Amino acid sequence: MLLEAINDLAANLFATQAILCVLLRDHPVDKAHVKAWITKQTDQAGTRAPKAHEVVDMLLAFDKKQ
Repeated sequence: MLLEAINDLAANLFATQAILCVLLRDHPVDKAHVKAWITKQTDQAGTRAPKAHEVVDMLLAFDKKQ
């Protein structure tokens, strides 16, 4: 049951990322602004959230791979 729930979450996240990548191709955003927002939000909690910055790089690099 737990593995099925994890699989469902992974599938949901993957589908959401795919949709976001396609949308970002047509509606680009400034990577620096996105990362600055993450930094502002996470600095309050005392974390740096490097994984979040890596996800930004991955999502915004989608169009360059095509």
